[in-house]
Amino acid sequence: MSSSISSSSSNDSNSSASENDNEKYDEIESEVEVEDYSESSPPELILQNKAAELLTDLKENANTTQVAINRMVSGINSMMPHYNAFVKNELVKRSQNGVIKVQDLHEFFSFLDGQTIFEGVQTEYRKKWYEKEKWPEHLQFRKIVLRWKTVLRKNKVMEVPKYFGYRVSFLHQLESLLQNEEVLKCIDNPRPTMPNKFRSVLDGCMYQTHPVYQDDPHAIGIVLFVDDIDPTDGLSSYQNHNIRNYSWTLANIYPELRSTLRVINLLSLVNAKVAKRYRNEPFLRDLIHSMNKLSSKEGVTFRIKELPRVFHGFLLMMIGDMPASGNVSGFKESPSAKLCCRTCLVPLDEMCNCLCEDDVQLRNDALHNEHLKMMKEANDQDTLEKEERIIFSDSEDEDELPKEKKPLCSQAAQLSVKFGVNDESCLLKLNYFQCTKMFPHDIMHLFLEGILKSECLYVLQDSIGPKKLSLTAVNLFIENYDYEQWKPDKPSPIDQRHLKSGLRQNSSQILMLSTILPFVVWEYCDEAKLQNFVRLLMIFNICLSHEVDEEDIKCLERMIKEYLGQFNCLYPGKFVPKHHFLIHLPTQIYLYGPLTEQWAMRFEAYHAQMKRLFKILHNAKNIVFSLMSRLLSRRSLELRQYSCNFLSKGMLEAKVSGQTTMDKIKLRECIFQVNKGLHASSCLSCVKTLKFRGTVYESGAMLHITDRKKSLPTFGVVTEMYCLEDIYYIIYREVITSKFVECLNAYELLFASWTCFSVFQVPQTYFPRVFHVKKNNIDYAVIRGRAKPSKC
Repeated sequence: MSSSISSSSSNDSNSSASENDNEKYDEIESEVEVEDYSESSPPELILQNKAAELLTDLKENANTTQVAINRMVSGINSMMPHYNAFVKNELVKRSQNGVIKVQDLHEFFSFLDGQTIFEGVQTEYRKKWYEKEKWPEHLQFRKIVLRWKTVLRKNKVMEVPKYFGYRVSFLHQLESLLQNEEVLKCIDNPRPTMPNKFRSVLDGCMYQTHPVYQDDPHAIGIVLFVDDIDPTDGLSSYQNHNIRNYSWTLANIYPELRSTLRVINLLSLVNAKVAKRYRNEPFLRDLIHSMNKLSSKEGVTFRIKELPRVFHGFLLMMIGDMPASGNVSGFKESPSAKLCCRTCLVPLDEMCNCLCEDDVQLRNDALHNEHLKMMKEANDQDTLEKEERIIFSDSEDEDELPKEKKPLCSQAAQLSVKFGVNDESCLLKLNYFQCTKMFPHDIMHLFLEGILKSECLYVLQDSIGPKKLSLTAVNLFIENYDYEQWKPDKPSPIDQRHLKSGLRQNSSQILMLSTILPFVVWEYCDEAKLQNFVRLLMIFNICLSHEVDEEDIKCLERMIKEYLGQFNCLYPGKFVPKHHFLIHLPTQIYLYGPLTEQWAMRFEAYHAQMKRLFKILHNAKNIVFSLMSRLLSRRSLELRQYSCNFLSKGMLEAKVSGQTTMDKIKLRECIFQVNKGLHASSCLSCVKTLKFRGTVYESGAMLHITDRKKSLPTFGVVTEMYCLEDIYYIIYREVITSKFVECLNAYELLFASWTCFSVFQVPQTYFPRVFHVKKNNIDYAVIRGRAKPSKC
C-alpha cells in the first residue's frame, strides 16, 4: 500500500468520524428537551445540573484536560455501587422486621448530608495520611540535609537547610516490588541461557560469573541509572533547576516486559550541583549499604506474601550519559579530556588511529587502584600545602558552591591528567564492584545524540547544493512520508541554519530521519559517503538487536573497523571520542548481553514524564520535593492497582470491531492450520487494531516474518486479524523479497499477481519493526533491529 493511499484513507476516516460525531450531537440536541433549572426543580434535575456545572468548572476554570475529567467520571461511577451498598447496609441495620420508620429515614439522610463519598481523604493532608496508614505499598522518603544556613524570618533567627536532597529506602522499595506476582515470577523463573547466544542482561558473563550468582542462581541483578535533567524551559523565569536523578531497575525482568516505565524505580532526587559537590555519596549511601547486605552470604530476609524469604543480589552496572557516568565513576567527565575513555587508556589525539580494542591498552581494576593510590598520596601532600597557604586568608566564602577554578599545578593534578581519573568512586565501597567494567557506554547517547546525528548532517551537507538536492525537496519528503504508527517520531523541518549549526531533532526523530534519509539523498550524495553512512546504519541495527550470537559480534567488530577507517578518510578532523567508544561495544555484548538491554532510552522517557509533571506543578520553591512526592505516590498507586499485571499491562492492546464465526471468514483455512481444534461455528472477535510491544498492527501494515541467516527475509502485509481467548491471529499476504539494496539499507519487494496467505499467532511470536517506503513506484522494506545485515 502506498503512502499516499494510506494518508488519504486516514484523512477520509477522520473526516467521516467527525461528521458522524456532529450528526450524533445534532440528534441529541433535537431529542433532549431543555428544562429551566431552579431550586424547586426535581432532585434528579438538580443533581444533573450540579454535575454539569462541576465538569464545566473543572475544564474551563481549573484548566483540566478532558482525559482527566473522563477518568474522574469513570472513577466516581465505579464507586457508586459501593456507596449504594453502604446505604443499603445502613438501611437494613435501622429496619425492624423489614420495616423502617420515616423518622429513621430522615435521621439517616440527615446523617448523610454531613458526609461525603470522599470521607477521610477529602483533603491533601488526609489523603497522604490515609496512604501512609492504610496502604502497605506506600513508599516514604526522607530528607538528607548536608549543610544548614542561618536566615532571618519574621524577626527570628532560624537554621534552615541549604544543601539537601531526598532519598527513598532501597530495601523497602525492593520489598514492595517483590510483592508483585509478575516481578517475583521473573526472579523465580529465569530463562535458560543458550550457548553463544545473548538474549538478556542475564546472559552476559558479568552476571553468569558473578560470585553471588554462583551461590544463588536466582540472585537479583540491579541496574543503576544516574543522569541530570532540567525540567524547566530555557526561556522561562525558572532557572537553575538542574536535577540529578538516581533510578534503578531489576535486570531479572524479562526483556519483553522491560519497555514499560513501571520497571523504573526512583531512588533519589537532588540538585545536580549539590550532588557533584558531595561526590554523590550521601545519596547513594543507602543503596551501597543495602547492596552489601544483599551480596553477603546471609542475604536479606523479606516477608513475601506473609512468609519470610531470603534474597541475594548485587549491583550489575550503572548506565548514563558521559558526564554523569564519569562523575559517579570518578573518571573524566568531559570528552575533551586527554584520557576521556572509561574503558581504555588511549590518548585523545591517538583515538582516530585505534580501530579495534586490540590497538589499545584496556583499563583493569588492579591498575585503576594503583592510580587511585598514587593520586591519594600526592593529594594528601598537596592538601597540606594548600592549608598552609590559606590559613592567613579570610576571603574564602565556604558557604557558596565552589566556582570553576584552574587546578593547582600539583603532582596530584598532573597524575589526574595522566591517568584520566578525577577521584575515587563511592561505588567502590560495594562488594565485588569493578569500576573499569561496570560503566558501559550507552548506545542512545552514542548514536542518537552523537555520531548518527552528526553523520545525518554530513550526508545532508554533501547532498544539498546548486544542481543537486534542494532543502525544500528534503523537507517535502519528510512532510509527505506516511509514518503510519510512528507519527510521533516524525522529524522536524530542517532549516538552512541547521546545516551549519547542527540538526534540531530529538533522539526519536534522529532514529526516524536516519531510516528514511538514504531514500532522500541516494541520487545526490557521494557514493563513498552514502556507503559509509549505510554501514553505520547496519552497525546500529546490530546494536538494536534483541538477540545476538558470536557471529553477529564478530560481524559488528569488523564493520566498526571498516566504518572508522573510511570515516577518517572521508571526514578528516571530524573524529570525536564517541567514534572511539564504538570499538568497545562488541566486548559490552559479551559482558552484558544485547545493547538494547543496557541503553538509557526508557530512562530518558522517564525523564520526559518528569518534565511533563513539572509543567503541571509550576513549583519553583522546592521542585525536588514536589517531584519526589508525586512520583512515589504514583508508584504506590501502580503497585496497588496492578497487582496481577504490573509489568504486562499495556503490552498487548486491541480494538475489537465485532464478532464473527469461522464459517464467515474467507481465509479460515489459514487459522485452521495453526489451531485445528476450531470448528465452523467457533466464534471469534474481529480485531481492527492490535498494539503489541509498542508495535501497531492493522490492515495494510508491513510484517517481518522470518530472519533467515543465509537467505533474504520474508515479509507480509496484514489483511485480517481475529481474536479467540486472548490468542490473536494475524492473517497476512506474503510478499516476494527481490533483493537487498545496500545503498538504501532496504529490501526491494514485489507484489505478485497471485496471492499466498498465511497466519501467525500473537503473543507467541515477536518480530522486528518494519518501515514500508515507496520510491519511484518501487516498494522497499527497512528492518530496525535485525541481528545481522545481509552483507555479513
